[in-house]
Amino acid sequence: MARQAGGEAALIQQKGLAPNDYDAIITRINKEGSDLVIPPTLRAGLNAHNIPRDPTCNIKAGLGYLLTKLAIFSMANVLDPSDGREYSHTVKAGDCLASIAKRSGTTVETLKAMNHQINTLKPGQIIKYKKASTKMIISGWRPVTTSNIAMKYNGGGDAIYQKKLEYCLSAIR
Repeated sequence: MARQAGGEAALIQQKGLAPNDYDAIITRINKEGSDLVIPPTLRAGLNAHNIPRDPTCNIKAGLGYLLTKLAIFSMANVLDPSDGREYSHTVKAGDCLASIAKRSGTTVETLKAMNHQINTLKPGQIIKYKKASTKMIISGWRPVTTSNIAMKYNGGGDAIYQKKLEYCLSAIR
């Protein structure tokens, strides 16, 4: 079925949202580490068509977006959880840690951690390693406060958004 031009934008405006609100949510759902926050089974149903039409999708997308914005991401050396074996590599002339890591499916950090004596590589030297890669991880969370939600979720666009959140929370309590 062909989409009507402007149909989605019109629906978003009917709902009282800026046209880029859902675009921002969808962008975050597909980028910026949201795959660590939102399970793939949930992410599959969240799209620009469903979010403005289905209240449940809307809430799930909003929460996923908020959690993605509150997460603190960093890159970390991660051992392969499906392969706990220890391997060895015999150093050849011209080898460096980066080339060994790339060929062996590990990281320079793992090679260094498992071989404390690696200051200079020498041909014939045997070094140990485990399969590893560098991945994005959630290294922490920003506090869930009305001011953080106002800044991270709303982007600071509404000067009284924090006060609105505080009012809603007081009404719920």
